[in-house]
Amino acid sequence: RMPNNHPTTPTVWNGVFTGVPNNGVISAPIIYTDAIFIYNTVGNPYASPINMTSFVAANTGSINGTLRFWRKTNTNTANTGYSTWNAGVFVAGPNFNTSGNHGNVMQTGQGFMVEAKPGATAVVFNNSMRLLDSANQFFKSSTADQNAAAKPELDFVWLNLLGTTEQKAQMAVGYRAEASNGVDGFDALSFNDGQMALSSLINNNGYAIESRATPDANTSDIIPLQVRTPFNATYVIELDHSSGFLQNEDTKIYLKDKANSLLIDLKQSGYSFSAVAGNFKDRFELHIGSKAVQNALAQSAGLAVYKDNTDLVLNSGMSIMSSVKIYDILGRLYYEKSNVNASEIRFAGSKSNEVLIIKTTFTNGEQVVKKVLN
Repeated sequence: RMPNNHPTTPTVWNGVFTGVPNNGVISAPIIYTDAIFIYNTVGNPYASPINMTSFVAANTGSINGTLRFWRKTNTNTANTGYSTWNAGVFVAGPNFNTSGNHGNVMQTGQGFMVEAKPGATAVVFNNSMRLLDSANQFFKSSTADQNAAAKPELDFVWLNLLGTTEQKAQMAVGYRAEASNGVDGFDALSFNDGQMALSSLINNNGYAIESRATPDANTSDIIPLQVRTPFNATYVIELDHSSGFLQNEDTKIYLKDKANSLLIDLKQSGYSFSAVAGNFKDRFELHIGSKAVQNALAQSAGLAVYKDNTDLVLNSGMSIMSSVKIYDILGRLYYEKSNVNASEIRFAGSKSNEVLIIKTTFTNGEQVVKKVLN
């Protein structure tokens, strides 16, 4: 950290390290006061990186499994927050500063927060946690890949919420054989104290990282999401990346906007939407699995509408559509097709953020009218 009054003209700053580097067992005191006051700041005491997984494993009696790194950039001091790590899963902070994300590697001199368990008095560091990794250090980096921290195989998806260039938030949700769909040691509460937040919901609380039990291959897993927006504006939810079986082509990842009756294939494109300032816990859902569209269809009065790139797709599951008429909000006919005789139809979407009214007639005479935001 440079002094705030350091000259604006680039100037050499000579840092001097004195003393003998730490070695062997190092103990750092922590305190558990009550269920709220459990957070303690500690730091890597060695002149080398350490393995985060090994550190947590050696201290399971004293801390929970989540480590947090406070991130901030001077360009947007209002949008601060924590990068979060739990069991090999890393979620970037609101400024998307991922400098702490090197798999399971805790770099030299890095400070971080731990959650103390009742009765905890200290965390312990030892030499077995230390690594040869020297990547991204402030001293001369080795060109060899000496990262000795094993990276676990993860079945996860990372989502971003984007506002302006300086307004970003990230979350991750995925599956582990040893995890449950309730709160357990593989989940990390969202500590985003910035203007924007994106998280999954467990028991009405937001989680930056959620590990779930692996769903049945013939079903779709539905994960409620929480979105916090600071202004009346347009935002985007997008897929950052995925891993494990969630990368497979037949594993669908859909975002459902219940306010606009839309499903969006996040593997094809992000979703742009309008929102007022607020905290929304019942608008968005994530649908994951090979049956994602069919599962959402069962909840949508026999007709699912979702986006595939710029196209709008109507899917009626097992029912056969005979005709489709689409109107704009003024009642003008925008699109019409007779003799459909299919359970799916697509058409080119109109300009964004336009309300459309879709009237679908099925071969059995049943009609469904649905209003969506294109």
